[in-house]
Amino acid sequence: MQKTMRMNLFYPLIAVCAFVLCQTIFAQTPCPDSDNLIISWLQNRTTVEQAEADNMVTLEDLGPDPVPFGYINEQWQEFLAQMREGDELWEFESPPETWDNLAGRKGIALIRDCEVVALIVTLMN
Repeated sequence: MQKTMRMNLFYPLIAVCAFVLCQTIFAQTPCPDSDNLIISWLQNRTTVEQAEADNMVTLEDLGPDPVPFGYINEQWQEFLAQMREGDELWEFESPPETWDNLAGRKGIALIRDCEVVALIVTLMN
């Protein structure tokens, strides 16, 4: 009897957790109605400072100090020059099947009014 009672309490808990998880995942998408492929790949909102910290590279031919985005730092600077007030930076990653088919992409997207303004690809296969 106690086992049945525990199971009856367990199932609603799972349903609530699933609902909260779905709300959290879908709430993070800035433009849920967009049909843009990259928009569907957005993972996490980020900042310039965080993106640079996550992509800091030390290479001998770039000098002794770490450089954000390494060899593609110039591309990063051009990317940043396009930013306007209200724009958002988002990390993106293509779905697992694209990686399985050697077409995976990961990087940073500049989003303005639910449109992709610019991309910087940081990893591909």
